[in-house]
Amino acid sequence: MGVTIDEILVGDPPRAWEAAGFAVDDDGTCRIGTVRVRLVGRDGGKRILGWSLRDAPPARLADGSLDGLPTTGSDVQPVEPAIHPNGASHIDHVVLLSPDLARTAGAFESIGVAPRGERDTDTYGAPMRQVFFRMGEV
Repeated sequence: MGVTIDEILVGDPPRAWEAAGFAVDDDGTCRIGTVRVRLVGRDGGKRILGWSLRDAPPARLADGSLDGLPTTGSDVQPVEPAIHPNGASHIDHVVLLSPDLARTAGAFESIGVAPRGERDTDTYGAPMRQVFFRMGEV
């Protein structure tokens, strides 16, 4: 299957996700599809604080990051999805911003995740290039 996302560490309080209709386990984990979203509050910052990836080459993650995003390897089996009151069943996509798109795309390719498409857009008011990768169901 290749590299897949095990867990995404997010700087949000669990109650915010519960208010948005997600089921959150007692340990602050929200299971969406086969991905665990660990909600750790704002003490460590906002947004995505890091993640763990299954089947990524350990040598490529030796410094604890993937192009600056804190990243660890994982051998944890995929979780059973929760049933969410809002109907969410999978994570459609994760957005990462990079000041050097070629470098970031190269980092993903170095762990065996090849780009599946790219496009130029100005949807958000400024020209940008987007590159898309698939990691399991995400």
